[in-house]
Amino acid sequence: MDSSRTHMAQDWRGLLIRGIAAILFGIAAISWPGLTVATLVLLFGFYILTDGILGVINAVQYRKITTHWLYWLLERALVC
Repeated sequence: MDSSRTHMAQDWRGLLIRGIAAILFGIAAISWPGLTVATLVLLFGFYILTDGILGVINAVQYRKITTHWLYWLLERALVC
């Protein structure tokens, strides 16, 4: 198994938190149709910014473990 996959499998908590945040955002968007578009945009922006920052942190953290960390860093930085 690839070393980055092994490390990601060991660090499943971060992936779980990101998934739960995405699900909560989706539930909020469906549950409150009366919310204005601006509020949903702000919530989505907060989610994307937080997800991007955590992704950049993970990429820097994994730089000694995998050779593809620079791709992770660029992808997460572009998301922010």
